[in-house]
Amino acid sequence: MNKSLFSATAILLLLAAWMLSGPDKEVSASPPSAKKSEEKAEKPPMRVKTHLSKGVEMEQFVQVKGQVEPLRSVTIRVETQGRVTQLPVKKGDRVQAGANLAQLSLNDRSARLSEARFLVSQEERNLAATKKLVENRVKTTNQLKVDETNLAAARSRLQQILWEIDNTTIKAPFSGVLNERPVELGAFLQVGDPVGTLVDDSTLLLTAQAPQLAVLQLQPGQAVQATLVNGVVLEGKLSYLSAMAEKGTRSYRIEARVDNPGHLPYTGLSATLELPVGQTVAHKVSPSTLGLDTLGRLIVKGVDEDDRVVVMPVELLRRERDGMWVSGLPTTFQLIILGQEYLSSGEKVQTQLDERS
Repeated sequence: MNKSLFSATAILLLLAAWMLSGPDKEVSASPPSAKKSEEKAEKPPMRVKTHLSKGVEMEQFVQVKGQVEPLRSVTIRVETQGRVTQLPVKKGDRVQAGANLAQLSLNDRSARLSEARFLVSQEERNLAATKKLVENRVKTTNQLKVDETNLAAARSRLQQILWEIDNTTIKAPFSGVLNERPVELGAFLQVGDPVGTLVDDSTLLLTAQAPQLAVLQLQPGQAVQATLVNGVVLEGKLSYLSAMAEKGTRSYRIEARVDNPGHLPYTGLSATLELPVGQTVAHKVSPSTLGLDTLGRLIVKGVDEDDRVVVMPVELLRRERDGMWVSGLPTTFQLIILGQEYLSSGEKVQTQLDERS
């Protein structure tokens, strides 16, 4: 009896030891990492749709933001004092050069004019009489010099009063529109007070600040195209390029002249200026093929001859309704047009060429 119990206990201990020892290492399953590597190696390349894009020669542009200004604008100020007696031009009226914009009172200027003319006449008679006396040796040449000085002074006073009277009529220095008129009838104006602002909009100026890297590619006389904020397109020629950069921005002021015979009200509008700076190879791509890299640069993705992904930075040249023109690609480029979102540079792919793109 004791011998049977001993045998049963021994068998149970052997069975427990065998269970605790686990399965044989030689028949154990492969590590999880090995399975994953095998699965990854067996995963087929991603399928993408491509298009063989062919570049074309296109004019390259420098694009800058600017605005429309009039050819010239001046605030007209009075040069002599007086009360406003006439205002024949209203604010907003278009006038010709020399037109009367305002009339000031003469005050005592008429009387001073008569007096100045009388004094000139009197000094002329005195000088004539002195000349005869000097010829007859009754007076010396010293008296002649005094009379000549007196006549010059009288003529100077006459010119002064004539100038004052002439400036009581304020005239337009050039043709344009009276954009502002801050005075009314009866106002008393001192020297330097404004009468109005005259704007010449027969020619417009497209002005902007060009980046320093583009300045060497610009030259006066070249064509400029501007798209206004309201969609109107204007064409002109570069008329001015600053010889010095702005201290704060290091950019250069540029101006282009545009004829405006119809006096259309474009002054003050924002504009986008495009200035041609040479030829480049351009590709027209869909906006959906464009992306950004980690540096914020515009990129497209394509494939090389080994069907591996290549990432190319590009520069936007022009937007159109059915696509965008970019530069920075070779003359022919197999562009990925579908499935590029999650691809990395150098990744192997299966390509399907889309002939219709």
